Formats: sequence, structure tokens, C-alpha cells
Amino acid sequence: MIRVAVIDDHEIIRLGLSVAIGAADDLDLAGTYSSIEEYGQRVVERPDIAILDLGLAGLEGPEAVAFLVREGLPVLVVSATGSRQMVLTAIAAGAVGYLTKRTGSSEIMQAVRTIHDDGCHVSPTLAAFVRAHLRAVEGPDAISDTEDEVLTLVAQGESPAGVASLLGIDSSAGVMVILQRTLAKTRNTFGGTTALSSREREVLLQVVRGRTSDEIAADLGLSPKTVGTYRRRIAAKTGAHKQTDLARFAYESGILRPGELNGDTSHG
Repeated sequence: MIRVAVIDDHEIIRLGLSVAIGAADDLDLAGTYSSIEEYGQRVVERPDIAILDLGLAGLEGPEAVAFLVREGLPVLVVSATGSRQMVLTAIAAGAVGYLTKRTGSSEIMQAVRTIHDDGCHVSPTLAAFVRAHLRAVEGPDAISDTEDEVLTLVAQGESPAGVASLLGIDSSAGVMVILQRTLAKTRNTFGGTTALSSREREVLLQVVRGRTSDEIAADLGLSPKTVGTYRRRIAAKTGAHKQTDLARFAYESGILRPGELNGDTSHG
């Protein structure tokens, strides 16, 4: 039996998932909790996997994922939010699967089984996000041709067995190993603010002020090609591409101070 803990602050969600787990012959409800704090206070025996909502009271978001991962728990996020930024942030924090609350209970239960058996569950949406992210990464964590092909097929809805057959991989287990490797690369490279170098922060500030790559290159003494490389790295690390999204990221992370976007840098 796979022991499953449900951590969600909505009673109706906890109830629905509890019913689905109870109806499955191979799953056992290890407990339901409205917060990470309640889980920490009430849990008696560590479950095999946790289904986690991100929008909790108290410890929430990637910090909640990281807490459970440190406790040795595989984490399947089931959240109302399915934005690329939020999904990749959760994966970077250690989640091994991500579904939205629009997902049917049978698919969620199957994801629990896949995680228990194979270590991760990569939905088509997650595969597309991971692929887009890794294609912007350079260096040892850059995506390989095989990883690119696997993620492309999974993003198109192909099963691991189908991917194995199409690409001549020995088994679906081999495909799962590749998918786990892509999630590990995402964790290594999607670090948000703390992963931005000083030069990347400089380029980010210029981008959110509306400067072109040529203008940024002239201001910073770089080539336009190098600026383009920095912009791809920033997008890969933050999950933001549009100027408005990058500005929001810069404000929320403290890189951009009030007034700076309008050119007022006299405050500090």
C-alpha cells in the first residue's frame, strides 16, 4: 500500500482526494492537513508521498515543498496555479510532479503511483515547461538531443512506453530515468534571484527599462550577441520572458527599487 498524505487548506479538496485515495485498492490515506505546520504537529508515521497545495496559510509555495523534501517525502504538487514560473519554481524546490486542480482525481491517483514506482510524474504541460527552460540553458546542464526528443514527445501526450518505442529506448523505465535527469537539471539551473550573476542583474535592469540589446551592449561594453546570451540565461533562471514579467520579478526580488524603473536612481 502507498501511504499518501494530503496537505491543502481547502476542506472540499481534502475530502475529495481522501475519497479518491480510499477508493483505490493500492493507496492508503496517511492523513489530511490544512497546513505544513499542522502536518508537522500531527503526523505520527511518515507517509510515502505527499500531495501538496502551494497556497497555504503559514509556510507555503516552494518553501513548503522544500520542507517536505527535507523530511524525505516525494512531493506531488496539486495547485490552482499552473503558470510556468510557479511550476518550475516548485520543481526547483524538489517537487517530483505538478498538476493543477483542474486535473481529474483518477489522473492524480495515477501520478501518485508513477511517482512511487518511477520517482517522478512528468505531465505534458510540465514536459513543455522543462523543455523550454532547458533549451535556454548552456553548459553541463544544457539539454541533450535525447532529452529534447523525450520531452517533446511527452509534451505531445505520448506515454513513456510510447516514447521508448518511438525512440528505440530499451524500456519505459529508461524514459523515466531521462525524465528524472531533466528535472534534476531544472533544479540545478532554475534558481531565481540568487542564481543571477551581477552582470545578469545589470542586464535585467536594462531590459525592464525598455532598452534594446544593442543599447544594452553599448552601455555595458558588451557585444549584442553576449547580451543575447545573458538575456537567455535570465529567462532560463527566472522563468520570465516579457518585460512586464521581468519587471515584476525584479521588484519582488528586490533587484529593482521603487523609482528606478522611471530612471530615478538617486535613492540609493
